[in-house]
Amino acid sequence: MSHRGWLVTANALASGILLTCMLTWVLYAHRPEGFSGWTSQAPRVPAIHMRHPPVFTVRITHATTVSTSPTAPIVWIMDDIGLDPAAAARILTWPSFIAVAILPYGAHASEIAAAACRQNRDVLIHLPMASVHPDRIPGPRYIRIDSDPAQIAAIVRDAAQHIPCARGLNQHMGSGVSRDVRVLRAVVESALRVGIVFFVDSRTIGHSQLCAVALEYGSPCLNRTVFFDVHPDPGTLRRRLAWITRMARARTEPIVVIAHPYPATLRVLDEYFATTAWRTLNWQRISDLLYTDSP
Repeated sequence: MSHRGWLVTANALASGILLTCMLTWVLYAHRPEGFSGWTSQAPRVPAIHMRHPPVFTVRITHATTVSTSPTAPIVWIMDDIGLDPAAAARILTWPSFIAVAILPYGAHASEIAAAACRQNRDVLIHLPMASVHPDRIPGPRYIRIDSDPAQIAAIVRDAAQHIPCARGLNQHMGSGVSRDVRVLRAVVESALRVGIVFFVDSRTIGHSQLCAVALEYGSPCLNRTVFFDVHPDPGTLRRRLAWITRMARARTEPIVVIAHPYPATLRVLDEYFATTAWRTLNWQRISDLLYTDSP
């Protein structure tokens, strides 16, 4: 091959490597509030004995039988619920292992939470917390970097009053405070006092400390692995589902997916749960993954 030919080949190779790196960056990191370090592994948490609330019989469109195949457990959380009752109604027809994280200030938060709890779904308080971007306001009342413990306790109590059956908590936004151990300790202490028994770190920023702080208090916590709908168009979301399936079959650690009630997300997941493809995977409720019942 001529010298010119070698140069053309080398340039093509370099371009391919650059494109691969860019695609990997898009797939593995979510940046709603700035660059966020992707984490592929949930923390090791102790088995804690807990009595689950009673199961209520409700109408769920899609059956909830899951595969016993040896794939990684998949936990799926729908964030930002409480503002749109029509979107919530669609989500509540999906299998009951789909958890919902409800914004406490949502106009329909209480009624949606009650319906989800009647289905024995895992319900989380989607607690508004400050972003690193001052123009992004997470809600009318939210945890700030300068909030004192009394203010934090009042915000968490108010959230629990709107979503009284919630047993979990994760951050809504939160990149501005999720590295601050002082603030997070006050959040965790307040949450435990109102009956929260597990946490999910949404990891909207790298080196988020919610799980580390929760484990200080002996409370289990999962790290978010994947933000599903960073690019909410149907084609991309279908490819994301296929990618999550491949990942589940290639690993053993839990995969914690967070998605949002975008129109494209609802459409793609409506289609997906109407098929049998999801039954080949090991879907888990958060509480089933983190807790075992006493005999």
